[in-house]
Amino acid sequence: MRILSIDGVVPVSPAVPDALEKPVLASAPTDVLVMPASRVELYIRNDQAHPDEQVYVLKTKRMVVSPKPSDGSAPPDSWPEVLLAKIKLKPTQRTSPVAVGLNALRPSARAPAAGAAAKPARGAPPGCIRDLEDPREYRRVSFNPGGDLPFEVKTQIIRPGPGLLPESQNKADDKVTIAEPFEFYAKEDGGVFWDKDHPHVCIKLDHKFSHAQLWVLRNNSDFLHNFHIHQIKFRLATRKEIEAHGISLKDVPAHASDPDCDNGPDYQLYSDGKICLSTSHWSGTTLFPCR
Repeated sequence: MRILSIDGVVPVSPAVPDALEKPVLASAPTDVLVMPASRVELYIRNDQAHPDEQVYVLKTKRMVVSPKPSDGSAPPDSWPEVLLAKIKLKPTQRTSPVAVGLNALRPSARAPAAGAAAKPARGAPPGCIRDLEDPREYRRVSFNPGGDLPFEVKTQIIRPGPGLLPESQNKADDKVTIAEPFEFYAKEDGGVFWDKDHPHVCIKLDHKFSHAQLWVLRNNSDFLHNFHIHQIKFRLATRKEIEAHGISLKDVPAHASDPDCDNGPDYQLYSDGKICLSTSHWSGTTLFPCR
């Protein structure tokens, strides 16, 4: 079993014309864990290393959102493990000649022809608030109780001072703060409002700040859901990257729980080391740090 892509992103490495037949390093895990809304393309065959029948299972993991009542009854919000599909691969003596994950030669950007008219710059859509403008700026995204609604999403742009402060002490730019529930943007016909009366976050894809943004997440609600962004790749930040944005981690542990205590799942908040791809534990679009 090999991973061809996750959410449409294909693992490739830079290639030159005389190295097109050099296979890239494709991950070959024994199991894959993906988050909701994530899509994974897998290539599975049983013609090389396994002479016997192989069985693969697609299932949901058990998830308990609410704590277990003291009276011993079942938690009110518990999602059981469900078997979705079972795939049996019969052994075969034939070996497929198809190589998995070959390099692809990417066309280089070409300069415009002499005399070609330059394309006019596209303005920001109505309702856009400004993007990050400074290397030390970052976004703070908070999920807050929303009254009659499950929660509201509050987004802020933070420009820290010259030193390091605890994240909560860094001040937000009130002029570019948005705090609205999802329903604020929903039309009755299922569409989405994109106008000046519905302010929204806009990210300029300039391969500068758009590809190096730090987002600090806060869940102040009692609503539990994994954080994910469709069509965008993100990973855990390193200590060096966080401190470069003016945030002190002096008294902030890298883990949500004490690894020596059995008090619940241990969520990693940031990485103290380098970031790498873990072939034993995939989680949607998030890359976990090397162990």
